[in-house]
Amino acid sequence: MKNKTFSLLSLSILAVLVLASFASAASLSTPSALPLTAGAHTFNIEVTGTANESITFSGLADITENGKTIDFTTIPSSLNIAHATGVAQTLVISYTVPSDFEFKFGKTYSTTLSAVAGSGDASRTISFEQAPFYSGANQGELSISELDLDNVAGFGDEDDKVLYPFDKADITFYVENNGDSKVKNIKIEVCVWDVSAGKCVFDEGDMDISSDKFDLKSDKDQKVTVTFVPDADKLKEGNTNYIFYVRAVGEIDDSDSAYDGDKTGDSDSYDFEITTDDSFVIINNIQLNTESASCGDTVELTADVWNVGDENLDDDEVFVWAYNKELGIDKKIEFNNGIDAMESEKISFTFKIPDNAAEKIYSIRLGAYNDDSFGDGDLFEADNGDDDEAVFYAPLTIGAGVCSTTPSASVTAALQSEAKAGQELTVKATITNTDSASNTFNLALTGYNTWASLVSIDKSSVTLAAGASQDVLIVLKANDDISGDQRFNIGLTQGTKSLSQPVSVSIAENKPGISLPGLSGLFSGSSWIWVIGALNVILVLVIIVVAVKVSKKK
Repeated sequence: MKNKTFSLLSLSILAVLVLASFASAASLSTPSALPLTAGAHTFNIEVTGTANESITFSGLADITENGKTIDFTTIPSSLNIAHATGVAQTLVISYTVPSDFEFKFGKTYSTTLSAVAGSGDASRTISFEQAPFYSGANQGELSISELDLDNVAGFGDEDDKVLYPFDKADITFYVENNGDSKVKNIKIEVCVWDVSAGKCVFDEGDMDISSDKFDLKSDKDQKVTVTFVPDADKLKEGNTNYIFYVRAVGEIDDSDSAYDGDKTGDSDSYDFEITTDDSFVIINNIQLNTESASCGDTVELTADVWNVGDENLDDDEVFVWAYNKELGIDKKIEFNNGIDAMESEKISFTFKIPDNAAEKIYSIRLGAYNDDSFGDGDLFEADNGDDDEAVFYAPLTIGAGVCSTTPSASVTAALQSEAKAGQELTVKATITNTDSASNTFNLALTGYNTWASLVSIDKSSVTLAAGASQDVLIVLKANDDISGDQRFNIGLTQGTKSLSQPVSVSIAENKPGISLPGLSGLFSGSSWIWVIGALNVILVLVIIVVAVKVSKKK
């Protein structure tokens, strides 16, 4: 939020001099605005006397809030006014604001400085006042109600409203229009106030707001959810007390109202804690260079390792172990210079997806340890009552079809010749690349040895563009004593992937006999007996004819 937005946060020193009945008493000047930050500070008050006299000072009682105290000291405790020249003398006042003192919007913190002189007494009330987060008019009667914080993810304790850095919290509230006029362009602004630092460390630009600008008719309300993730980069070690401030400011939209066009709004606050004093390590911003990987891919993992405690960690006090058995990840990560309090170190490493990885979602485990033996008792544990361990996971998807163990190809086969026992036969195999990229496939035959011998295969490998096909001719010679259905396998390999496509051929018997044109069917089965009988008849007739001719010549 812009600095000018928080001008309302500056401290105002309100000086009201209440003079006693002695008009000649010493006067006290008004000091300038005091810083709100924790630590030791000083300011000056100018003292002007009206006579030669000694002035002593008292008061400035300590200011206490929630058991925390601002201590005041006056130096010196008295001043001597030498003459009535009206020349001011300086009184130096010191005060200390503890680191966890809670300055709250809209509350006044006061103490009184008293001056006692012979000529009379004077006192000045010094007030520290922090303006409300919204201090303007509210004629539209907007109100913020039911402000609540819910720790939805992380290590913090939901019941105690305690967050850890990088926890996810939903802060919900209602904006109500309790007036008689419509209010338009209602804008939500927020501030997470670091009590110890005395400043706003997060604003609406650091959060997601479900409804950050809206209109409200009379007697209507709007629920708003603010999602807040405290980035450790904006936190200071040891500072644990924070206040969530929210304001809703809009414009009255009612031509019948005397306040039409006026600004109206309301604000509210909620106290909570962010743990920055625990000895704990958070691994954040875990990223993979790909959401989905394939077998054989090289993947890079990066992350930020945060020391979210208030003590520096040496190089022998913090380690990260990355592990996933199925993916072959087993890596120890060291930090040569350790990690300072509320600082981070980036880690990065690569790993290769195994060629036989299953197609599913994997979780890569990242654990933060205080010893490199990586025992169960060496994990950092949050001091949140549940002893949650500093274990984090990075999901990696190996999608369906990207890690198949079979080649990206299909194989079909067809017999291109007769298939007879003792003779050669030809089979045409068609290889098709089913991948979206060019691939090379190697071929080999198996399973034919018991019924045939390999004569030739015209290609032992083929390189195919995406979607392309190519024919391969295979010549086998069937054994003499083989008939019926026989099988062999066309083996295809692509790198480490392989498939085996079975092929079936029917082998006919190759029996000896006489072959006459148009009579080939007579020589099958038992019909050959009739053929022999017919031949014998023909032969007898021929002999008779020859014998008759010979006898006539005689």
